[in-house]
Amino acid sequence: MSYPPGTPDPNDPWAAPSGDEQPSQQQPPQQPYGQPGYGQQPPYGQPTYPQQQPYGPYGQPGYGQQPGYGYPAYGPYGYQQPTNGKAAAALYTGIAALVLTFCCGGGVLGILPIVLGVKARSEIRRGGGQQGGDGMALAGIILGAVAVVLSVVVIAVIVIALASGDSSFGTSDGTSV
Repeated sequence: MSYPPGTPDPNDPWAAPSGDEQPSQQQPPQQPYGQPGYGQQPPYGQPTYPQQQPYGPYGQPGYGQQPGYGYPAYGPYGYQQPTNGKAAAALYTGIAALVLTFCCGGGVLGILPIVLGVKARSEIRRGGGQQGGDGMALAGIILGAVAVVLSVVVIAVIVIALASGDSSFGTSDGTSV
């Protein structure tokens, strides 16, 4: 059966609706738990929440909203400051000076970690938080100071022992070679 042009077939699902039908007046469903609907203002005293982005077809976010892959971006808590090189050198030379104190009185070299540590701490403070290693520099200063003090004590003990002991380097019978 054919209809005259301009008259739509009432059984055609793709046909545009005719103007004589009344659209049904439906109320949007009430939001549960006293939450305001999308785009509505909440009543006085309730916090407002930011509007969410609408989802694409099939209830999934669009391509621009997918979560990233790989490692997460570094935030303020994941960022590590680069360590000042002089601070690391102060720590390492302080440890070496402390070890050398008991070996051969080389703890006098403990002046080097003290100087490096002081310079490193001043650079770190001047950098405004761009460099780390303040604790390493302080440890180097302390180790250097301990090495110098122990080295002076060890050298003093050796000098006193040599001065108060028998200074003859001959044989025990008193004859010399």
